[in-house]
Amino acid sequence: MKQAMEQAELRYWIALNLINPILGARRANQLLQHFINPQNLFEAGSLAWQSLGLTERACDALAKPDWPAVDATLLWLETGHRGILCRDELTYPAALSEIADSPILLYYIGDAELFERQQLAMVGSRNPTRSGYETAFDLAAGAAKLGFTITSGMALGIDSAAHHGALSVQGTTIAVAGTGLDVIYPSKNRDLESQIELTGLMVSEFPLGTKPLGRNFPLRNRIISGLSRGVIVVEAALKSGSLITAKQALEQ
Repeated sequence: MKQAMEQAELRYWIALNLINPILGARRANQLLQHFINPQNLFEAGSLAWQSLGLTERACDALAKPDWPAVDATLLWLETGHRGILCRDELTYPAALSEIADSPILLYYIGDAELFERQQLAMVGSRNPTRSGYETAFDLAAGAAKLGFTITSGMALGIDSAAHHGALSVQGTTIAVAGTGLDVIYPSKNRDLESQIELTGLMVSEFPLGTKPLGRNFPLRNRIISGLSRGVIVVEAALKSGSLITAKQALEQ
């Protein structure tokens, strides 16, 4: 996370992230290229925003940042191994920065040094066969033994098998959430999440309090593939988030 002396700057990054559902990551990145940093963007004013074609809703959001929510996020950061990694920081994952819709920031809990490790993503069905679950578990364990950090999406089924497989051999794992990091989802993975926070890394681009909305999980998937050197799919339907992740990996 940015140092205390830079907290004023961090407040603007969080404020921009809070309106990301209105702007979208791709548009937010374009605006940052134009204005250099979030503070310049917020201080530019309505005429500048309108000249760039921003909608009335986006202009209203920029004119009235949710500072109480920003301050609540800063308070959340003060407990445990929590942090925020902004798009302009040297430690922001290089592979993730190369995609056009890269997250403007990442919230995390755990060991941020894992961002720099070689990662292998594993995704698949939420309702796998027993054979599928065991295959994912074994593949993750084997890859973790070889030194890969296993990255997945914390969902039930194959995702959980991948995380558990890595942990079973004292390997490292990263869970990319489709919610705010203060929201435990799915609830059945409460113990798994606690273990990952202690020995691995929980990651999300979504502001605190973000519930498990269906539209957010495809967005989450681009981070899983963007962080990783490769993606393994175990048991997935033809029209599934897992194959979306594989497609995004090919595009990336």
